[in-house]
Amino acid sequence: GWSREELVGQRVEVVVPDGDRPHDAELRARCRRGESVRSEESVRCDRHGRSTPVLVTMSTFSDESGGVGGIVGVAEDISRQK
Repeated sequence: GWSREELVGQRVEVVVPDGDRPHDAELRARCRRGESVRSEESVRCDRHGRSTPVLVTMSTFSDESGGVGGIVGVAEDISRQK
């Protein structure tokens, strides 16, 4: 896994395997358009490059002016269910 210190402030691509980046980019685009992104299957990788299947939920948060300030996401490891 990753420590908090390694990930805070990093772009999400750090934990997304190269082959899953287009899918992840589409999930983030959907989120920015205001669409719901809940329990979508995806893949994340650990610091050694090992892939893990996950369910991803994403939501936007607002900046001070009420616009989209960014996206927050949660990835749940589903490798035991696979």
